[in-house]
Amino acid sequence: MEVISPGSAIYDRNTKADTYAALGVEELWLIDEVHETVEIRSLDGERYAVGSSFEKGEELRSLVLPELVFDVTRIFAD
Repeated sequence: MEVISPGSAIYDRNTKADTYAALGVEELWLIDEVHETVEIRSLDGERYAVGSSFEKGEELRSLVLPELVFDVTRIFAD
């Protein structure tokens, strides 16, 4: 999981993601606290495939650990 910092969003989404992919991290969750979304990217070869984005009110499921299910609303609860 990577929490996106407003001041470094491009770096977090690209450079850090590329580093995680190079290290073989199979799945990356990008948590955007400003927009209250979670993007899940899965490793496809040496890079991440286009991710799926989830927002409050939606349920997300890990592709690597399918039994891991989250209600996005709970992730951003105060």
